[in-house]
Amino acid sequence: MLAAAVATGVAATGVSYFSEAVPPAAQSTSMAPMVVSTPSPRAFATPNRLLEAATGHPALSTGAAAQANSAAVARPAGPSAVPEAQSRPAVPQRVAPVRVSGNDDPSRIFRHPTSAVVGDRPATFVTAAGPAVNPIGILGAAFAVFVSNGDEPGENGGLLIGNGADGGPGQDGGRGGLLMGNGGNGGDGFDGKGGNGGDAGLLGNGGAGGAGASLGTGNGTPAQGANGGNGGAGGLLMGHGGAGGRGGDGIGAAGGNATGGNGGTGGAGGGLMGAGGAGGDGGSGLTSNGDSTGGKGVDGGDARGVGQGGHGGSGGTGSSSTKGRSSGGLGGNGGDGGLFGGDGGMGGSGNAGSTQDGTALGGPGGVGGNGRAPGARGGDGGTGGNASTKKGDALGGIGGDGGKGGLGAPGGNGGVGGQGTGTTGSLHGGTGKPGRHG
Repeated sequence: MLAAAVATGVAATGVSYFSEAVPPAAQSTSMAPMVVSTPSPRAFATPNRLLEAATGHPALSTGAAAQANSAAVARPAGPSAVPEAQSRPAVPQRVAPVRVSGNDDPSRIFRHPTSAVVGDRPATFVTAAGPAVNPIGILGAAFAVFVSNGDEPGENGGLLIGNGADGGPGQDGGRGGLLMGNGGNGGDGFDGKGGNGGDAGLLGNGGAGGAGASLGTGNGTPAQGANGGNGGAGGLLMGHGGAGGRGGDGIGAAGGNATGGNGGTGGAGGGLMGAGGAGGDGGSGLTSNGDSTGGKGVDGGDARGVGQGGHGGSGGTGSSSTKGRSSGGLGGNGGDGGLFGGDGGMGGSGNAGSTQDGTALGGPGGVGGNGRAPGARGGDGGTGGNASTKKGDALGGIGGDGGKGGLGAPGGNGGVGGQGTGTTGSLHGGTGKPGRHG
């Protein structure tokens, strides 16, 4: 009677017990019935319906499967029944899983969880896997922001340390890192000016400027070469300035004039130590029947602390192969020496002008840079360019003047003038003046 009462109470709560061990005190010679009732389906509703809706797969009920009412099961009486019940634990019967009906109340589901079903197989659970995290890669990427070389065209170096990358066609070079790193070189011009060299940070050299593009015409229109890019500055503490880029050639055809592009300016030297960059050379002006003019050489960069001024760039050639006036390009001026030491840079040379029929002029030489510190010598002036013609006048270019010397130092020598060779007149260019003694 006690077992029947317990079974009845369990069925009311929706939990079925498949077998139970009867203690010796409750044994009887009579047959004790054990009733298995069919609980309400609502008692076995679980959150599996939510899982089924989320995954799209059928979910197994976590409650015991509903079974048909059965007759009372007689437990045999007698002494042999007690040892068997005590020696072997009760094992739940294996039943088929049952899907939860569609009218389950969610509030009942969560207030009355039930025991798990023992079915043919366990329910399938789907867990979304998150992306893998590589801590070493994250640290490496963060480190590269501060310490790295630029790898893409024109890319700057790391924020603290690294070299700037060279620029693409016509693109400026990247800057060096704030603490240490060289500036990248400017890219050569594709159809225009060359890119500028990148500046250095505290320690490093400036990048060189890119060459200007050479441009030609074939229909008698004027041809003008592009200018070269400027050199980058040396580091704020130490480093050399970058050289200026060469100017592009101007190439004309019948009846077209041609002019070479100008060079780029040399970059300044480092703040405490470093030489200024050389100025870029001028491009050539080349034509068959027309006026030709060489591009200008451009000034060298100044030194800022201790260092020599950059040399001036040379002028470009002017050449008219059949007829026309031809002029050589003039040389650039030398950069000044540093405030704490360093001679002035040399002036660039003027280039030659030549023609078959017409006037020819040689380009003048550039002026030497000044020595600014005590004992720093002035730079020499550049030489003048020669001039030649088969029919007409020719005048050689004059030499550039020497730069002024620092306190107690001599100035630079004047440049030698160019030679003129013509049929109707041939004049030699004069020599430049020497620089003043400091």
